[in-house]
Amino acid sequence: MRATASLEEARACEASARRQPVRYCIGGSPMSALKRSLSAERDRAVDDLIGLVGAVDGILQMQAKSDAACFAGALARDLPEGEKAAVHAAMLAAYRHQYIVSGVQDERFRKILGGMVTRAQMERIGDALAPIMA
Repeated sequence: MRATASLEEARACEASARRQPVRYCIGGSPMSALKRSLSAERDRAVDDLIGLVGAVDGILQMQAKSDAACFAGALARDLPEGEKAAVHAAMLAAYRHQYIVSGVQDERFRKILGGMVTRAQMERIGDALAPIMA
């Protein structure tokens, strides 16, 4: 085993040490640039997830409205407006639970999603889902 480094090894080490401060002064290491791009991509993915859930909820609202009207029309009596609204609300709550809430509350889903997003992104998702899950 050698006790001293060769001249070439010393020069390589010195050159590397000189480059490192420049790298950090102009925006950080390549890993920090990667983390910034991943964070931006995940922000877009969170936006897409929120948009997707909103689109599904819009479909569920239309389906609940249609099904409530069909149910009311199939009855042998006329429903007062308050009861029609209650039927619609019950159907919408059931559809939301079936297609959104049950999936979002699944422990495996929450664990995987929690491992992929930041705390702030998870809060954004929670804020967007709050009206649907109420």
